[in-house]
Amino acid sequence: MGTLKYWQVIVNTQNYFDLTVSSKQRSSNTGPRDFKLQYKIGAGGTWTDVSGATVTVANDFTSGVLSNVALPAECDNQSSVYLRWIMTSNTSVNNSTVTNAGTSRMDDLFVTGYEGDYVVYNQSESGLFSDITGLNASTTCTTVFVQLMAHTLQTTTM
Repeated sequence: MGTLKYWQVIVNTQNYFDLTVSSKQRSSNTGPRDFKLQYKIGAGGTWTDVSGATVTVANDFTSGVLSNVALPAECDNQSSVYLRWIMTSNTSVNNSTVTNAGTSRMDDLFVTGYEGDYVVYNQSESGLFSDITGLNASTTCTTVFVQLMAHTLQTTTM
């Protein structure tokens, strides 16, 4: 395939966890069709494929979509996470060969995660559990969110 061709971003994920990536890609009919998402930690890291993140694009922004693809936990709480959408073939959208006139576009790129205290290791502490009371089985639309992060218990009732 010759020279590597890709889109690349660098993201600071310090104090963020459970990261996901979303993006939309399209190419012209003579542009590249096949991509995959890879990541590496820091400039000296090794490129690794993101599981479930192969992309087949068309000449629209609805075919080549990644939607909330989970990044590995290794990407959490890092000063620089490199992400790249790399071409994996010279096949064009129209099933021919990519030409010099072919184009590739990217839109709606999001890297999302939860912000908060980052737990580096698991630990056992007494007093970390709390009973949730006041829930009524006959009440509709009762949702409780409980998140335990670095000794913080947060509950929300809707």
